[in-house]
Amino acid sequence: MVPDEFRGRVISTDIGLATLAISVSTALYGWLADLPEADLRYLVRWLAASLLLPTAVWLVAAKRWPVGARADERPTTADAAGPTV
Repeated sequence: MVPDEFRGRVISTDIGLATLAISVSTALYGWLADLPEADLRYLVRWLAASLLLPTAVWLVAAKRWPVGARADERPTTADAAGPTV
């Protein structure tokens, strides 16, 4: 997990890179669609295939990423036993 003091920087970088990727891909596919020999059905298939690759990477990464409380927030065995009298 990302330390609290870096979370804003990390999300800003993530959103910035996503915006850049969207802009570049939109410009690239727009330029390809404007070519006289462009077959739009072929371009749509490539666009769909290019979206499946990051989706597959994300799914693999999401399955490997730990879910739940951070390690320092998980209850210990002493906490699970309840209060001592």
